[in-house]
Amino acid sequence: SVQLNHIILHLFSVKQTRPVRSRSNLMYNYIALAEENPFLANLDIDDVNKKLRQRRKSFRTKVISGEYWKLSQEEKERISPEVHKLEWMPLSEMIKLCLSSMIPGFYVNEWQRQQFTMLSKDSKCLRRRDPMFMTAATLLEVDLIQNARSLKRMSDRLTEKELANAEQWLFEGMTNEDVLRVTKRRLSAGANPSFLTPNRWNSARKELDAAEQISRL
Repeated sequence: SVQLNHIILHLFSVKQTRPVRSRSNLMYNYIALAEENPFLANLDIDDVNKKLRQRRKSFRTKVISGEYWKLSQEEKERISPEVHKLEWMPLSEMIKLCLSSMIPGFYVNEWQRQQFTMLSKDSKCLRRRDPMFMTAATLLEVDLIQNARSLKRMSDRLTEKELANAEQWLFEGMTNEDVLRVTKRRLSAGANPSFLTPNRWNSARKELDAAEQISRL
């Protein structure tokens, strides 16, 4: 197991989700570099997936035997399988999968398709994937970073408070009318501000490139 105080993380960004059922979340995004974290550099994906399969098998056994239903809520959460599989992916593939999260019939893999096909027969709430647009917006910005040195130099200048203040547009106590008004104003330019437009992306890349050149002088 990995001790949390041994993990090196770099603050990257803060994003706020659109409201769903009167709830919006602030996402604090950090980046862990494999070169600084041996647990990532030496991660045995096959072994992790093997343990995930064993966890699912143990879970099914407890459900079938009835033991699961006698557990407390905390115990159920501890043994229930949350992740099906780990896989390293190119950044471009991750962005595509996130942006396609609301496309009917588009799934991450065959297993996910089978699960939605099975579960959607009994529940109207499980007929599509959760939106992953804020994750996609974050990954698009990650693509701007040239190397680890640039990331660390940028992250050292950031604070959670400053990023949250710059990003947050929904606040506790707002009425439905407030939310509609703020959302309309936020989208008035024709694009979601959480996403970099092509022009903003190119400008950001040029700024980072210039900063990288200066740092080498």
